[in-house]
Amino acid sequence: MKDLPGGEAFSTLSVSSSLSPLQFYVPAEILIPPVLARVSVRWERPVDMLLRTVLVLSQCALAILIPELDLVISLVGSVSSSFLALIFPPILQILTFHTEASSGSSASSRETYIAIEKIIERNGLKSTEAFSSFMVQ
Repeated sequence: MKDLPGGEAFSTLSVSSSLSPLQFYVPAEILIPPVLARVSVRWERPVDMLLRTVLVLSQCALAILIPELDLVISLVGSVSSSFLALIFPPILQILTFHTEASSGSSASSRETYIAIEKIIERNGLKSTEAFSSFMVQ
């Protein structure tokens, strides 16, 4: 941050660019039309402006209230990119080719279910053993 200029003008510019309505274009296009469909034509523009203002103010509030926001953004980015890269493509393929499912995929699903069931069973026993030994002492 040492190479960035300082002063009040820079602070004002950085705040105004962070409040840009452009970054809320896609979420607004998803969230606002269903709300506007329930409002009379007379109130469409005020409700639209109100919802956009609430989106921007909520972003500002989150930026102010969340300590270490950069770490939270990194966490969200890593989780969502992992989902997009590793989880979403197989789910999409299963949904696309579900009629062509082979016995191998059903066997794999069955084995996964059994493994998860055994993990839960073992951990359930450990937790009851720990609880009962705690009660005896």
